Amino acid sequence: MEEERLPVTEERRQMLTPWSVIYSCVGHTLVVNSCPFCGERVKAFLWSLAGCGKRCACGAVLGTFTAWKKQGKKVTCKEVKRDMPPSGSEREGY
Repeated sequence: MEEERLPVTEERRQMLTPWSVIYSCVGHTLVVNSCPFCGERVKAFLWSLAGCGKRCACGAVLGTFTAWKKQGKKVTCKEVKRDMPPSGSEREGY
């Protein structure tokens, strides 16, 4: 017997400002930005944004240009990677 699943709503928002570099050393660039959902300042290593992103305390996942948040459950890393826009040479027109 299958369980009835509740609908999950997803919201995406563009990052309001670019990530600001607060520390930079080879491979250890630390950046900061505000979450577009709750406004909390979030610190992250630059390399971590290219993967699954950085999770805010409100449950949103912050990426390089976009933030995702689901009502009802947390966004998983697999879902973020699937929905991420192509980067570099994978973009159309390059």
